Amino acid sequence: MKKIKAVIVDDEQHALDALDIQIARCNADVEVLAKFSNPEEAVRYLKNNEIDILFLDIEMPRMNGFQLLAQWEQPPFEVIFTTAYDQFAVDAFRVSAFDYLLKPVDRELLTKVFRNFKKNQNKGVSLEQLALLKELINKQEKSPIKIPLPVSEGLIFIEQKDIIRCEGDAGYTYIYLNNEKPILLSKTLKDVEEQLFKDSGFIRVHQSHLINPQYLKKYIKSEGGYLIMTDGKQIPLSRKKKEDFLDLFR
Repeated sequence: MKKIKAVIVDDEQHALDALDIQIARCNADVEVLAKFSNPEEAVRYLKNNEIDILFLDIEMPRMNGFQLLAQWEQPPFEVIFTTAYDQFAVDAFRVSAFDYLLKPVDRELLTKVFRNFKKNQNKGVSLEQLALLKELINKQEKSPIKIPLPVSEGLIFIEQKDIIRCEGDAGYTYIYLNNEKPILLSKTLKDVEEQLFKDSGFIRVHQSHLINPQYLKKYIKSEGGYLIMTDGKQIPLSRKKKEDFLDLFR
């Protein structure tokens, strides 16, 4: 079987490199032909070269992902959106039938994307799909998603972007917020992760810690490895999670 030919477009160099590394580690007979941080250069390349899959970021300063795809009446390649959008946009991708990968990209999900492509051999984008996705994303952006946190009085609705991290303590979980007091939930961290933060982009770095990578400030490799968050908290990085965590940012 011939190799899948792929191109990556993202305005952030570290995101380009990280996805390239993850693709190489999938062992899925995929060749990354080119990587572009400049979408205009990507358009010129794509109009002159045949590819199978385009990994495309949505939010880019000079030309966003929708504007890039609008350069074709019918894009002749499969599009996989790679996005930092959290749960609020996941339903939009599903409804519009687009494949997507949340940053940082998970290798198992990436492998599944390639497996599905080989099975279905889809190639091309429906303009109706694209228009629907754009409409749904625009609607969702106006109403940021709120996470319902169950407390003794009822529910507290917190915007996901305001949650820095979650810390498990026996059968309880503390939710640490940006510029607010932490909230205590009568749920295990495992339950919180599965029930409230599925497809959120949060990263499990330790059996007791789930973090929002938007608030990650520094990784320190000494003393076994630990993380420093923007609130100053030091978070241990478990040995079992260390390699997968570092793979996300290489």
